[in-house]
Formats: sequence, C-alpha cells, structure tokens
Amino acid sequence: ENIDATKFQGVTCAADSADPRSIRSLRRLGLNVRKIKKPKIVESVRKCRGYNIHITRRSEATIKDFKSYKRKKNPLGEYVEAPEDGFDHSPDAFRYAIEALTKTAIKI
Repeated sequence: ENIDATKFQGVTCAADSADPRSIRSLRRLGLNVRKIKKPKIVESVRKCRGYNIHITRRSEATIKDFKSYKRKKNPLGEYVEAPEDGFDHSPDAFRYAIEALTKTAIKI
C-alpha cells in the first residue's frame, strides 16, 4: 500500500530501533521517524495507565482492540505479564507513541 507522506507532514512516527530497514523506508517516503527502544510490555503499560486516552467513535477497530486487550494465562490459568495476541495492535501503537514522547527515545 502506498503512503501519501504529504498527509503526515509535521507528524513524528515512532519505530522500533531494531528494524533499521523499515525506518529507512519510512524516511525515504518523507516521514519524520523517531527510533525508540522496544518498550518492555509491563513497564510501558504501567506508564500508559497514567494517561487519559480519547478515541473517536468512528475508530471502531481501535476501540475493539482496547476493550479486548488482556493478559495471557499460563497453563495453570494464572495471568502472565504478556498480552494475548490478536487485539494488541492499537494498544502497542499507543505504547510506542508514549515511549517516543518520553525519555526512552534515541537521539539520531
């Protein structure tokens, strides 16, 4: 899918520093990309809990992701510190954005 970078002028994107190829591709499109260290899930979820999240009504997939976001259970039925797969895309994007706007951003 083609990205019209003109729609994102002045917007800073957060990207995992472990994937330099993707970062280069996004920059070639003219996007302002800020590399970040991949946040540890537990720490970044705690940090995100300190923010109020406002999601528009028409962002139905994002609303579904946040409502369905929950921790995995181990074979004994106990919760572990990782989220279940499937509804983590929007919450992960939010976690990355918070990391990009706070101290863990890498200066490039």
